[in-house]
Amino acid sequence: MKTIRSLSTLVGLSLVLFALGVTGAKAQDFTTTSFSGMLTLPAETHWGAITLPAGDYSLYYGELNGTPMAYVIGKAEGSPRGFIFAGAPDPTSAAKDSLICVRVGNRLVVRKLEMPVIGESVDFAMPHGMKLLAQEQKHGQYTLAEVSILIERVPVTLSQK
Repeated sequence: MKTIRSLSTLVGLSLVLFALGVTGAKAQDFTTTSFSGMLTLPAETHWGAITLPAGDYSLYYGELNGTPMAYVIGKAEGSPRGFIFAGAPDPTSAAKDSLICVRVGNRLVVRKLEMPVIGESVDFAMPHGMKLLAQEQKHGQYTLAEVSILIERVPVTLSQK
């Protein structure tokens, strides 16, 4: 009986240590650059595979295993959080740190993060299924109709270190 209890304790402790090691390694893989900030999204926002409700968020930009990414965390209890893949960094000529969004109806879609404080900007892909052109079907034929596209700039306030 004592042997079974000792073995189960050893196995349980090993699993806990393994889990801590795995999560610690993953957290260490994401390295932030000198950029982290806070922003307020004025409307529901689609960013990569994540849909974020309007509200306040913390934003971190860095690399995960060499891939540029943004990490966003909602400040409200139960808010979504996640990593969003970014394109290769480009130099920026923007004057202010901001997210560049496209307004589609009453929603925003994040397309770019401008970070002049570190001299970079990164692009983000359109979320799967989002279209900026509307299709209209008439008599079995599809025609594309242009849609007004509004660009909205969401300011990002640099976090204090």
